[in-house]
Amino acid sequence: MDNPKSKTLFHFTKSKESFYSILENGLKFTYNEERYKDVFHYALPMICFCDMPLTMIGEHTKKYGSFGIGFNKNKMINNYWKLLNPVNYIFSRNLLDGAESFLEIAKKRFNEEDEKSKKLYELAINQLAFMKPYADQKNKQVLYNECEWRLIVSDKSHIKDFKPINWFWTEEEYQKFKEAHKYPMDTHLPIFNFTPEEVRFILVDKSISRCVIIDKILNMKTFGGNKIKKDQRYELLTKVVFLDEIKDNY
Repeated sequence: MDNPKSKTLFHFTKSKESFYSILENGLKFTYNEERYKDVFHYALPMICFCDMPLTMIGEHTKKYGSFGIGFNKNKMINNYWKLLNPVNYIFSRNLLDGAESFLEIAKKRFNEEDEKSKKLYELAINQLAFMKPYADQKNKQVLYNECEWRLIVSDKSHIKDFKPINWFWTEEEYQKFKEAHKYPMDTHLPIFNFTPEEVRFILVDKSISRCVIIDKILNMKTFGGNKIKKDQRYELLTKVVFLDEIKDNY
């Protein structure tokens, strides 16, 4: 039986400029609003991936873009297991209500000095962080088919050189935050840096010619935010895949 999941975690973007920035500088965490039945619940910083096989990626790229990068799933799990997880798609509203009730209990017991209460709070918010509706009723889309994984930044994180990270806002607070930090609103969030060894695929569409992507990679001074050597550049060339070739042949 064919494996319905890939051994790779893919991240896609629609913009050629964003794609080049990702290759050279790394992936930016961005705030993602979570709404259930059009009700705002929270906004948390994350990077989204999917683990569907490349042969099934067609519809996904129509929605999220056809420039992408694929990471070795096992290495990602081993390196970031505390903050990386597949999404738990929920169909029943009762599950969300239960998770929110659990969070309210954890909030009331939270004490910065008490390790047990901190662990309880972390468990509660992580349960919510990896929840997503089974379907988007408004746009009539089955989200379950997207095979989403998330890499998150923990709530109340204090990362060097960055402001404290927030997850929980009222909708009014979040809208005010967005207005005050128009573009780019996520500059106070960290960047996910990676190495050539963590990457399995560099995915491009036909709008970029082979000569252009080859030239781009061979002239890169950094990859994923880290300096790279000449032999690493040549190794990266072997990971370039044109999505149109997959669509035409598989």
